[in-house]
Amino acid sequence: MLGGFKSSHWYLGLTDEGSEGVWRWVHTNATTKYTAWSKGQRQPEGGTSQNCVVYSYADSFHWHDIGCAAECSTICKKRVQ
Repeated sequence: MLGGFKSSHWYLGLTDEGSEGVWRWVHTNATTKYTAWSKGQRQPEGGTSQNCVVYSYADSFHWHDIGCAAECSTICKKRVQ
């Protein structure tokens, strides 16, 4: 489904900006136990320059950590009534 969009990476709303290696959801500040890192990203250590997580279309939608200033699309959560 996401492959039809123009972007190849989508922000998930997950960051370790406050504490390196501790991944938190930006909307709740809750940590996550689930991860889907790319094989080359098992223990992402981007330091202070790579603090946001994206889905990578080119990598079967596995996660990558990148700089938060990178231009990527976003995935939004919306309550359905």
